[in-house]
Amino acid sequence: MIKKLRSGKFWLKLVFGGFVTWLLLMSAGYAISVWGLSDARIQSALQQAMPTGRNIHIGEISNRGWLPYPSVTLHNVNISYPNRTTPQFKLKELQIGLSWNSLFGHAKVKKLRLVQPEFNIARLHDNTWNMDDFYQNPRATAGIDDLEIIDGVLQVQETHHSYELNSVNASIENWQSAKSTLHLAFDWNSALLGKQQVNLEAPLQKTALGFSSKDVRIQIDNVLPEVGAVTWYANAQMAHQWLPHRSDFSNININGSDEANGFKANFSIPKASWQKIWKLSQASGVAQWTDSNQRTNTATLKLSPTEISSQHFKSEDSSIDFLSKSAKETLSVKANGRFEVQSSGQFMFNNWQISSRQTDMNLQTDALFRSEGVINAFGNIHKQWHATWDGKFDDDMLKIELNANDNKQLDMDVVAQHLDLERYQNWLNPPLANNSTASETAISARPDSAPVDASDSNADRNNAPQAEWWVWWSKLPSDWHLNGSIDVASLITKQMQLAQVHTDIDLSRDSFKAFNITAEAYGGQLQAAVEIPRAAEAANTMQLQLQNMQVQPWLQHWQEYNRLSGTGSLVLKATAIGNRWEDVQDSLNGDFSFELKDGHFQGIALESLLEKTGNNNMQLKLEDGAETDFDVFKSHSSIKNGVFQTDIVDLSMPMGLQLSGEGRYHLPNNKMDYHLKFGQSLIEKAALPLRISGPLQQPMFALDYQTLTKGLTNSTDKSNAVREALKRQWQLWQMPELPTGKP
Repeated sequence: MIKKLRSGKFWLKLVFGGFVTWLLLMSAGYAISVWGLSDARIQSALQQAMPTGRNIHIGEISNRGWLPYPSVTLHNVNISYPNRTTPQFKLKELQIGLSWNSLFGHAKVKKLRLVQPEFNIARLHDNTWNMDDFYQNPRATAGIDDLEIIDGVLQVQETHHSYELNSVNASIENWQSAKSTLHLAFDWNSALLGKQQVNLEAPLQKTALGFSSKDVRIQIDNVLPEVGAVTWYANAQMAHQWLPHRSDFSNININGSDEANGFKANFSIPKASWQKIWKLSQASGVAQWTDSNQRTNTATLKLSPTEISSQHFKSEDSSIDFLSKSAKETLSVKANGRFEVQSSGQFMFNNWQISSRQTDMNLQTDALFRSEGVINAFGNIHKQWHATWDGKFDDDMLKIELNANDNKQLDMDVVAQHLDLERYQNWLNPPLANNSTASETAISARPDSAPVDASDSNADRNNAPQAEWWVWWSKLPSDWHLNGSIDVASLITKQMQLAQVHTDIDLSRDSFKAFNITAEAYGGQLQAAVEIPRAAEAANTMQLQLQNMQVQPWLQHWQEYNRLSGTGSLVLKATAIGNRWEDVQDSLNGDFSFELKDGHFQGIALESLLEKTGNNNMQLKLEDGAETDFDVFKSHSSIKNGVFQTDIVDLSMPMGLQLSGEGRYHLPNNKMDYHLKFGQSLIEKAALPLRISGPLQQPMFALDYQTLTKGLTNSTDKSNAVREALKRQWQLWQMPELPTGKP
């Protein structure tokens, strides 16, 4: 036997016999495949599987095979209704694997592989789909074990809208068994939620009416505003019925986070269902994230009940608690109400009760504001909408009405009872850095005549935080525009306190304009206009005119200065660069004038200078009870870099006394230096030289000793010169007035 095995004849017979056997098997397989997978038989089998009223067209048939089971590949397959040019289903390639008994009887599909399919399905008015007859045809899916879809497109036409799923990849394994597995992935550009990448995996159990799953796992990747890319994970239990097209879900848990773990969210939904739309009995959850301003934000959401579809989002009762914390302060907002949003842009917020509070970081001291009120809004965010706020802002009544032709062209009208801008200084004009004290000391030590040096006054300001309104303003879209009006019964600013204020406003990303400003100001009337360009190098402009105003309460409010009183007019035309008050002071340029009547200076009696003797340091200090009355007080100044260069000072007092001259007031330093002449207006040459210097709140009045003794070297002569000057003024002051008409 061993000899036979080793002989060449044996190996030759074995090889030849194997080849003949293989040839016979191949010939038989080819014959079976040609007979069992002929074009006519394939076309007939597929047409029989089609529901009534549909035709199937096959462009090309190739790749017939029979191992491990009979298979065939179809190219450019179209399924359509008769006499219609647009197919309902298109497949670039359809690979079919059949059971062996399909060669001798009805075709039983073991595996389908669809490459780049395009599905067009539509919902009918009776809530059925134009593909339901596939489910109703038992031969359409009988015997299918595995289904695979590669890079498909699903176009869905709902009753009133449509949407599209792209990059659809799916597979079902072991469908005919009691347990199978579903894998599904697709891209969806939602009108409400933006671009979504969805992945789903679930073990399935077939039921008499559909299928169910005890562990549905979904992953969704999308991009959230102010957060970035976020990945969501959800798991739930579900049961689906084929023909009602209804899915019921329970115990839904949703978790979301970003790569940097700066965003976290968790939501739970006890029960939900899908049948044309999603319906949630209730939903609750918490989201936390850190924004670009390093604020930690927490939002707690409750919805009950809620409807969601690709077309709309509606909740009958919603509540949102929002908490935003920074290193210095905390903002808390609570809101609840009913709302509805549609993909078309239509929206409605009905009776939203909103309250907010801004405090210090420990939620103890009110740092900025409190508000509570009701918001109602409706319209189309892309076209025309209307919104109102009616409530309290810091315990003061406030009403805001917004109308928009689109979301970038808005009209706003604001009516307020009281508005105190002093409360919002941290928002309007945040404090400088901690080391600003040194710079302020350097500024105050600078000579009054010295020009403002940016290296002195702005070194720390450049490091100071930008005002929040400036940051918000810079983020506006380039084509955004707001105009309207503001009416405030009582307005308090750092500079003035006004009543019955009205202004028209015009706001864009490039400029802010307030014009037609009118108000009641300290017994008089105010008219003004302001324009602030956003460009840092551009100058702000202001025009201000006050008439019949009482000056004492104004100066008391602005500079805590109550020693000057009178009624009169004031005109200011100025420009300045910057968005902080400190910068505005340093860069102020323009023209300023005023005229006061029937007033007085408190704390100083100028006529007492005439009672002095020849003291070389004859000064008048502020004294309670002392005052200087005047009939008219006029002044005109040119302003350059915050310095008021006064060329006219004209003070007319009773008994013929007059004070006139020139000087300067340095606004950033709050220091003045005026050289004046004081005495009887009848004899100008005999007037006493007088100097006023120091801060506005504590001025120093003194005789200008250097001017009086100019050219004198002997101390006795200097004293005699001062004494003679005072004597002449005293005699002139005591001179009785001449009768009218007498020379």
